[in-house]
Amino acid sequence: MNNRIQKTLDERKIGDTKVELLTFPIGQLFEEKEKINRKILNVIYILCMKERPIPRIPFKDLQKCTDKIVLLFSDEVAEWALDINEKKIEIKRVAQTRFYKEYKKKNYNSFVKWRPDFDIPIKRSYALYDARKKNAEYIWLLDDDIIISQDNYFRAIRAMVGGKGIVGFHVTEYPDMSIMDHAKRIVDHHNARISMTGSCMFINVKKVRGYFPYVYNEDLFFFMQQPFQNVVSGGTIRQVERTSWTDFERIRHEQLGDFIYNVYKSRFLKLNTGMIDWKNEKKEQLEQLNRLYETVSDEMVKEAVGVAYEATKYIDIYEVEEFVNNCQFADWVYRL
Repeated sequence: MNNRIQKTLDERKIGDTKVELLTFPIGQLFEEKEKINRKILNVIYILCMKERPIPRIPFKDLQKCTDKIVLLFSDEVAEWALDINEKKIEIKRVAQTRFYKEYKKKNYNSFVKWRPDFDIPIKRSYALYDARKKNAEYIWLLDDDIIISQDNYFRAIRAMVGGKGIVGFHVTEYPDMSIMDHAKRIVDHHNARISMTGSCMFINVKKVRGYFPYVYNEDLFFFMQQPFQNVVSGGTIRQVERTSWTDFERIRHEQLGDFIYNVYKSRFLKLNTGMIDWKNEKKEQLEQLNRLYETVSDEMVKEAVGVAYEATKYIDIYEVEEFVNNCQFADWVYRL
């Protein structure tokens, strides 16, 4: 591993598995451990789904951190939420809002058809919109399957009070990674290289710009719209078990976002430099997927790689260029 990559990655051991946390140019670990006991969060937004169980962090614990909790559902509400009758907990059906319809119309891309119910970017963008309407300054966006320690929480609050715009976290157990990275881990025995995620994200609303694009990896693209010194990681957290490589419709849908982010990640790691030639990048990723398909022995992973290969062939370079232009990434993204 060259010196630049050593400065970029923070190696951790989770059980018997080594993972490398990508910490440059965004995701630097915030190490301040001083506890702040005062309540600063205005609203906690929890991204919920009808078919999923109640959020892993109990409401009674979350209510100690804020005066308002908003449960974001798409349209139909989960059974466990139907009996909630507390003033401090609001249930919002995002799909019934005008914001939802306008967002989908404005941000459509050709990969939406593979997973039309995918609404995480809409919920996150709605949370920002709603927070601004409420004149909220500090908010917490939380996926319903995330588990966070008290130390993580206090570190995030300290970073917020210290002036940071966003505190995300690195998910080390069952992290969301591209099928290409998953296959490389098996074939090439690479450690998992994990970027900071937005699945547990503290935001100073007044210090952020941009939006969450309607594509997989929308949290990473949101981070790339911010000044990088404003975005830090509060450490490592856990989420419930996932086996996303068994869901082929999900793999097809994720390829557009994975393709674009993999190109930028290679530059963050200094594996590639110079101006981006998207046509050539597509050719290179197809070659990598083809090599992995020919090499991997696990039949389920092999089939998943094949699905990713076919979906990547479908990517339209003009659509990619339009997407990148619309994101209006921060200047540092183009200087690396």
